[in-house]
Amino acid sequence: MTIIDRPLRMPRSVFLALWHGADLGKAPVVVEDTPMYLTEEGAAERAKRTRELLNELGEAADALRGTLKLLATARHEVYGWTDFGTHQEDNGAILVAATKPDAVRLITDAEFVQLDPVSPDELAACLVMAMPECPPAAVRVMRINREYYDNGGADPLAEEGGEADELRYLMRVPRDAVHQLHAAVRDGRGERRYSSPLSVIDLSGRGRVLSFQRTNGGEAQISVCPGNRASLIDAVNRALASLR
Repeated sequence: MTIIDRPLRMPRSVFLALWHGADLGKAPVVVEDTPMYLTEEGAAERAKRTRELLNELGEAADALRGTLKLLATARHEVYGWTDFGTHQEDNGAILVAATKPDAVRLITDAEFVQLDPVSPDELAACLVMAMPECPPAAVRVMRINREYYDNGGADPLAEEGGEADELRYLMRVPRDAVHQLHAAVRDGRGERRYSSPLSVIDLSGRGRVLSFQRTNGGEAQISVCPGNRASLIDAVNRALASLR
């Protein structure tokens, strides 16, 4: 399969027109595809933009079609959404999809979709490096029993008490943005399995933290650590590896 060899940017409506025109099924998980009414003029304008893009690409149009097919059938995916809360117009999403030897990154907002060829061996890094920047928060690494945290810490002398209180405080700090990251795999029948979410929180005036839940000895545990790039990449890689 041949895919694009350079970045390609287009209106989201054009991307969706190409996608559905190729009969590829559901749009990529990060691309909003809600039913939209178009006037006759609007439909004509979208068709015109689509033709112009394909004409501009020339022979490379086949590479774009191959890229769309890769997105529709990728064996491995990592992806995430960003919610800026008070300024929703800046919200966006990222998907990195691969079936070796090819991989592509899709970055989207409410108006545009950008496609970039990337390395199939660095999916997590390609996702994390495209996220909005925020310095890591100066917090300690914490692991807290989920039941203890949810129950408000019935035993104040428990070993986890201090960490649970600190985590509750962090979760009350105002936020500049929240990111939710996932990994997914697709089997030979086209069925997707996806991981539990990784929560990345940009705390106002504090920086970025990473939070996720894992099971240890049959008990759910919440883990929290500074949200530096290395920690995020490692967590996404672990989420993907858990599905293989």
